[in-house]
Amino acid sequence: MTEIVKNFEHILWSYFAIPTLMLISLIFTFYFKGAQFKFKKMIQCLTKKNPHSNVSSFQSFTMALAARVGVGSLAGVALGIYIGGPGSVFWMWVSALITAASSFVESTLAQLYKKKDGDLYVGGPAYYIKYGMNQKGFAIIYAFIIVLTYTFGFSAIQANTIATSFRDVLSIPPLLTGVGLSLITSMIIFGGASTIANMTSKIVPIMALFYIGMGLFVMMTHLDYVPTFFITIFEDAFRPSPLIGGTVMYTVITGVKRGVFSNEAGMGSGAHAAAMTNSDSPTDQGYIQSFGVYVTTLFICTITAFLIMVTHATEVGSLSSNGIELTQYALTQLFGPIGGIILSISIFFFAFSTILTGYYYGECNVKFLWKNEKILTVVRIIVLLVILVSSIGSASLIWSLVDVGVALTATINVMALCYLAKEVKKIMNKKKS
Repeated sequence: MTEIVKNFEHILWSYFAIPTLMLISLIFTFYFKGAQFKFKKMIQCLTKKNPHSNVSSFQSFTMALAARVGVGSLAGVALGIYIGGPGSVFWMWVSALITAASSFVESTLAQLYKKKDGDLYVGGPAYYIKYGMNQKGFAIIYAFIIVLTYTFGFSAIQANTIATSFRDVLSIPPLLTGVGLSLITSMIIFGGASTIANMTSKIVPIMALFYIGMGLFVMMTHLDYVPTFFITIFEDAFRPSPLIGGTVMYTVITGVKRGVFSNEAGMGSGAHAAAMTNSDSPTDQGYIQSFGVYVTTLFICTITAFLIMVTHATEVGSLSSNGIELTQYALTQLFGPIGGIILSISIFFFAFSTILTGYYYGECNVKFLWKNEKILTVVRIIVLLVILVSSIGSASLIWSLVDVGVALTATINVMALCYLAKEVKKIMNKKKS
């Protein structure tokens, strides 16, 4: 069963979702005149204060970043280098620069079609598919897949990764980790969207600065390797994959896939966070969320790549590797026994913040599907049970199912972006006039 799902996931991503997303994002890059490269505008929007919104732009930014900077930034990058070679990192960078255009469009649309939810706002692809395209059926399908994939699937994967890391490094029983995670998560998600936003705005800066700081320290202590790092990546980008012995295209696909998995640009997930705040202009969130794509891929993922390559961690990999053991090996080589503890801390911050944001994305779509608070309570209880059970089980099949779900949401979302891109263009032209 697992092998069948994996094959289907590979076909869906490699031959349909990724080529479509890259092509549409490239078209958007020209159509919106490189909106994703206006870095000064991004910083201005991110630091702008809005007294008329209960959720700040910075909070919505950190919430989306919490979902992007997950375990994939630690394990996925390592696995990508092992399978596709160092050159895959180059294509991760390229994918970030291009797909950030789709992030700009989806986040702007999220603001344009958001709905009032008490003192806050709620939105996302399901909302702009229904109210912008008048396609209620597609909106319902998208909402269901998000709930299953992000709320339940990602919660299971992240909880399992935390429990496995704590067991292997700190000798903490998975059941104990599962119970603790469930209790902490319950205190936050039952507090509602504002509590989640407040928590991620505190966790994400800490985890990002911690990881980036550690990476810069390693680079500073290995300055002689920095030129080799970049030269190897650029030279290897146009060579066949060393593991599979395939074509250069396999290296490209591996890098783009890992980049998209990491920053989630074009998948529509970040649009849920973008809809939370009440920005002065819908495009403000487009610029902010585009910046989040760069933070994830150009900073966090690049640091992981440096750790892997400077220690030659891929030499201990195997076809059954999930990537995290390669990162653990790298940190152990660099910091000794304390390296495992550093990894466990990083995994906890990365994975736990992803659980919170993944739940919130699901909550947005539960509210879209049902106007019933009791159903939302049931979903919250199920999430807590999923966290507990997955902490003591295996997540191999869930990984593949989640990958399929994400590919489907990306496909539906990109179709919606193509249809509604003209609405974003109208807003940009109106601001100029």
